[in-house]
Amino acid sequence: MKSSTIAAIVNRVYRKAEFVSPTEKILVVLADTTDNKFVEAAITGNTNYIVSGDKHLLDLKEYKSIPIITAREFIDILEVS
Repeated sequence: MKSSTIAAIVNRVYRKAEFVSPTEKILVVLADTTDNKFVEAAITGNTNYIVSGDKHLLDLKEYKSIPIITAREFIDILEVS
């Protein structure tokens, strides 16, 4: 992938990003409890996806109808839309 393509994708993600402070504690990633903060932020931010390369998060596949996908899967979604 060309660096200009990567820069365009990062720019698009950054423009769409919303920074949140989680409002509730969630304990769904038992294998690595430090990963729960990402699920908490996703719930608070009402996100469409959790994008991660972390095995513990990816093993969940989804939480409360929020798909947990790899960066490659997310890029594929962005390229289609």
